[in-house]
Amino acid sequence: MLPEVFCPYIRDADFAARSPWRVSERRLLDYLLIYIQEGECEFKVNGFSKIYQARDFCLVQPSQTVELIGKTHTATPYLHFDLWFNPHRENSFATRPGQLDLTAYSHFLQPTLDSLASIPTKFGEEDFAEPDATYDLKRIINLWNEGTKISRMESESLLGTLILGLVRTQNEGKATQAPNPNPLGWVTSYFSTHLSDPVSVEAMASRARLSTSRFQAVFKERFGTSPARYLVLMRVRHAAELLETSDWTLAHIAKLCGFADVHHFAKVFKKVSGKTPGEVRREKRGA
Repeated sequence: MLPEVFCPYIRDADFAARSPWRVSERRLLDYLLIYIQEGECEFKVNGFSKIYQARDFCLVQPSQTVELIGKTHTATPYLHFDLWFNPHRENSFATRPGQLDLTAYSHFLQPTLDSLASIPTKFGEEDFAEPDATYDLKRIINLWNEGTKISRMESESLLGTLILGLVRTQNEGKATQAPNPNPLGWVTSYFSTHLSDPVSVEAMASRARLSTSRFQAVFKERFGTSPARYLVLMRVRHAAELLETSDWTLAHIAKLCGFADVHHFAKVFKKVSGKTPGEVRREKRGA
């Protein structure tokens, strides 16, 4: 299962220009993307050898072994990067020639893209969703090497778009895709921003791309209660917070939290919390 936080992080990026060269076999902790701008290369990934020529891309994923051979003078812009957030990522590294046993560094190992798409090692610019992959790659490298916080933020944002475009094209025409491991991850935020609005189960089911009955079943499995009850509990909790931290009238708090009027507010609040809104406010002020 992939982590939920897609957060591109570039570790190294440059424009390599070399005469015939070789980087001995190693196993990767992160991703390596190489573009063959000039020359001819032979790359061996997991023991399988392929010839790469001008305008080819090579993507090596984490845990794969790779041996890189430049057969002629070459110009090969490249990126070493993570795609999924790891709090220790700044301590990770691009592995060195001969490093094959990464047991001691397994906490740095990035998940692969296998659950999203079957991505070949060798591909061309036409395999990206957008037509400017080469330009984007060069721009990413230039921005990253500027070294400012803003330029690096922009470079990593562009990298995310580039990789997502690749994944998207690899999924085109496929009947099945990996299910979202957390299809209702948006619910709490959605309710928080719609506390004062009427919220329908049908609208939420449509947002989740589920039938109404299936949405309610998945919701109860995920949150332990119905959507309506969950929303009521959030409204009451928010109302309690406003009673304790503000001097707003009960009518204003009732409106902010989506209750029809003060009477409805007081009735629901007492049923859920066991206290009236007035009792909660008096207790807070008496503390």
